[in-house]
Amino acid sequence: YVVGLAVVADAAGGEMHGQPLPIHGQVIAGGADRVSAGGKTGEIAKGAAQNVRASIRRALRRAGAPYVGYEMHVEYIQAHGGVEGDSASCAMDVALVSDFIRQPVNQKFGITGGLTGDIVLAVGGVTAKLRSIMDPALGMEGACIPWPNKLDVEPLLVNAETEFILREEVPGVRIFREDERRGPFDIYFCKTKYNVCKVVMGLGREEIEARMADRCRRDAEALEGSRRAG
Repeated sequence: YVVGLAVVADAAGGEMHGQPLPIHGQVIAGGADRVSAGGKTGEIAKGAAQNVRASIRRALRRAGAPYVGYEMHVEYIQAHGGVEGDSASCAMDVALVSDFIRQPVNQKFGITGGLTGDIVLAVGGVTAKLRSIMDPALGMEGACIPWPNKLDVEPLLVNAETEFILREEVPGVRIFREDERRGPFDIYFCKTKYNVCKVVMGLGREEIEARMADRCRRDAEALEGSRRAG
């Protein structure tokens, strides 16, 4: 699973608060080639699931993978109030890709962002979302946020020691949460979902798509073997 980031409104005062949102993804070969998001989800969240499906199918076509129907299931863990928006789209996509290629995700990084194709879109409440996981006691090391939301980090930089960071082509800022440059928290500004994958899985687009295509070939052979045996 991956750690998505949600934002919820206080019932009394209406103030927005960030909240970690664990998301579990599972990909099963031989299904109906669709993404289902269980639990209480709004129409925008359901539409986001279909955007994720389209993004994954696009990657498979680009990699020249043979067609295999896949049942892709997403579960929002502990989302008791439901999921209403599309800010979990990127985290949902990463969770499914992780399961697809059997590559673990660094769960000490939170992820937020909308998605269209491979592009990570701006979302709301980013400052509150980041604050929700910055307490050193939580053990989180950082977050991936959309490039267009980079200015939302500014309130977190006040009176904090910081430095510019770069993980290959993905830029970011490191905030030291404790004195003497201790307790670093790394925030990366991501333009594409593959920027996010680079941070949380250590893999770039070419390797990810090659491994997705390889799984498709193996699954296609296995399904064909099952049909012949049957």
